[in-house]
Amino acid sequence: MSNGIVEADYPTRFGRPFTQSCPESDKTLLCRIRNRDVQPIDMAEVSALLASTIGEQPVACWLSPDPVVRRETSPAYFDILVEHAVEHGEIYATVDPGSGDLLGVAVWFPFTQPIPPPRDYDMRLKDACGAAFDRVREMDAAFEVYHPTDPHHYLAFLAVRPDKQNLGIGSALLAKHHARIDAAGIPAYLEANDARNRDLYLRHGYTFDAMIWLPDDGPPVWPMRRASRLENVLTPGATRLEIG
Repeated sequence: MSNGIVEADYPTRFGRPFTQSCPESDKTLLCRIRNRDVQPIDMAEVSALLASTIGEQPVACWLSPDPVVRRETSPAYFDILVEHAVEHGEIYATVDPGSGDLLGVAVWFPFTQPIPPPRDYDMRLKDACGAAFDRVREMDAAFEVYHPTDPHHYLAFLAVRPDKQNLGIGSALLAKHHARIDAAGIPAYLEANDARNRDLYLRHGYTFDAMIWLPDDGPPVWPMRRASRLENVLTPGATRLEIG
């Protein structure tokens, strides 16, 4: 325990006991930003979209190399975090105007005030991930090295249905939330899990100055930050960091 805050054994990228407060002048805007921007949608549908997209990218393949096992377990993993976002974060969605099918989703956590950890995280993670549990926790620990401790908004997931990619859906989802945090002078943070995603985020004002390499010949991940309107934009570069 330090300064009255218990050091919790969970990934603080999904729950964070901040000791640093936002300026009083920002609080009205920050409260407004915490309001959900879209109507509630089917959590299972969101998890399924995340599993079919992010669940097939390099980090997910490292976590669970067997594609059959990965496709069976990924939705349950995302269920944990989508449920947490419904309770404590913000979910943006794009749907097909004709069918109503979910086309894209962005999952944000507004770390401008304390957020609790996901409910029963370790227990549910073990149930969901099985043999991949140890690697998921290694990933969580690796990501923690660069996760900011100052107030920010965290983009946990951005996903677009594979057959609807390259149509600007992801960019539109980003732009909607960026407009809100820019109005309040709040920075944003994310981890890009492949070069294509990294380049998308670079085009939207994110920068990086290091790379995380997951252990056991795992793939690279780019921790990326988008400065608030009050900050100077950092110059992108890369320094290799080995974790594990």
